[in-house]
This record gives sequence, C-alpha cells and structure tokens, in this order.
Amino acid sequence: MARKTSEYLVWAVCLVGLVGLPFFTMSTEQVSWSTFAESYCISLTTMFASNNGFAGNTFDIENVGNQSTEITTWWVNLDQPGTSDTVDIYWRSGTSVGFEDDPNGWTLLGSDSTVVSNGADVPTPVTMPTFVIHSNEVFGFYVHSAGGLILYSNGGPNTYSDSSLSITTYTGKGLPVFTGTTIEYRTWNGSVGYCEYGFFDDFESGNTSAWSNTVP
Repeated sequence: MARKTSEYLVWAVCLVGLVGLPFFTMSTEQVSWSTFAESYCISLTTMFASNNGFAGNTFDIENVGNQSTEITTWWVNLDQPGTSDTVDIYWRSGTSVGFEDDPNGWTLLGSDSTVVSNGADVPTPVTMPTFVIHSNEVFGFYVHSAGGLILYSNGGPNTYSDSSLSITTYTGKGLPVFTGTTIEYRTWNGSVGYCEYGFFDDFESGNTSAWSNTVP
C-alpha cells in the first residue's frame, strides 16, 4: 500500500541570500541534495600572458584534493580577436608526457566549432562536455586549435595548483593534430572551471547544468 503524504517526515532548510549553502530535503525513504553551487564552483588558471603561439598545448591535470571534481568550463588564449575557430580537446588516463605525437590512447572530449576569439591574453570560452576527475587521479589533456590560433608562453614545465586541482604544463603543438611539431617547453594559457562535489559525490552527473562559473 502506498504511503500517504502525511506519513513522510520532511525537513526543508533554505538559507536565502547565502550563496553556496546547501538546500536539502529529507524523508523516511530518501535523502536528496541540491545546492546554490557558486561556492562549490571555481576556476583554476595558469596564466594569460602569452609571448608565443602555434596550434595547441599538452598538459596534465591532477586531483590533489579529497573530493571528486567535475570540469564544466574551459577558457583558452587565442590570437586574432573576432576570428572563428574550432577547438578540440583530447584526454588520456595518466600523464600526457611521452604521448604528444601518438593519437593512440587519446579520447576526444569534444569539439567546439563555434569558438570566436576574444583576442590575445583575454579568456575565450570553449564549450565541452563535463569531465570528472576523482581524488588522486591524473589525466593528460591536449588542447588543439584547427586555425592555429593558440597563444601560450615559453618555458616550463610549470605547475599551477589550488587545494583541489593541479595543472602541470608541458609542450606546445603545431599542425596537424598529434603529428605536428612538439615544442618543449611551453606553458598552456588557460583556465578550467570546475565544481567540487565532496559530500555530493553521489550526485547524478549533469546536475551542474544550471550552475554558472565566473570568467577567470
């Protein structure tokens, strides 16, 4: 027999005006969580101070925290403001080092053909599917511009970290993708926006669609 509504114990807490504090409901049968996730969603930036460029970069991202993170947003540094471009991002499990020229083992995260450059050293957003990195996991990434518009900085490897993620930059890349020139060492100019789950690790992937990230 179905339970009547009156038989449920429901607690609701809604803290209005305090961004990031959780809103939750609890019943005798389930607990579901949601959040005004601004305080859980932040970005990590390497730099936007280019002095060189070509068609891409390879780098690693490691989850150095205790909570799972989901990368929701990417920003890159592109030349020629107002120019349309296609940006592809590839990933592989483990480091990118030693695999810059070999497409085997890489997976295409996504391809955004609607990118319009905001110009040198100004973050340009790139739309990609979300990507989850659990605690202590390392993934290699390869950001590629079909138009050869990527701007980066000389030098490296360089590491940029916060309490959750660490980005280590390695190489610059030429055209075509993978088989183009690999240049050591070059620092990717960019940002990743991510949401940290922690207590919400069991959230169904995709619940962040309504969450917003601030441009770095």
